[in-house]
Amino acid sequence: MALTGAFRKLDRLIRFTDRLRQPQFAEGLAKNLGQAALNQIDESFAGQKDPWDRPWKPSARAEATGGQTLRKTARLQRSMTSKSALQTEPEGFEVGTNVVYAATHQYGATITPQQKKALRFKMGQRWVQAQKVQIPARPFIPEPELSPRWERAFEEAAEAYFQQEVP
Repeated sequence: MALTGAFRKLDRLIRFTDRLRQPQFAEGLAKNLGQAALNQIDESFAGQKDPWDRPWKPSARAEATGGQTLRKTARLQRSMTSKSALQTEPEGFEVGTNVVYAATHQYGATITPQQKKALRFKMGQRWVQAQKVQIPARPFIPEPELSPRWERAFEEAAEAYFQQEVP
């Protein structure tokens, strides 16, 4: 009796499944997926759109100056797309920021005066007063579920990682 077959392919599959069990493989995959998330956040800021590719409502500053919404200094964008924003471990990854106003832009907010009768702020060259200011949500991370664009990015990142040569 003789055994025939694609033994090289079988050997490669065995080495690949052994590799899947390694914590460094899982962490490498998490890093690839995390980088895909950072890229998607960067794409939202660059395109001025949410994860579902809907345009953000332009800010008054952007409309007045011809600039871009959430990009006056790009501090929030840089904080969300830098390597320091990404934490990985074999169980997964986390993207975060220490910019305190990130949640205001992700979810929207109503700002009201806390100690005075009105808010006072500068718009262009003049000072204005308001009883409240409504900040619309301009999400850059899909919640509560992934958007199709993010799903595709994660699928591509995982596929690229799985396609790496097995030693």
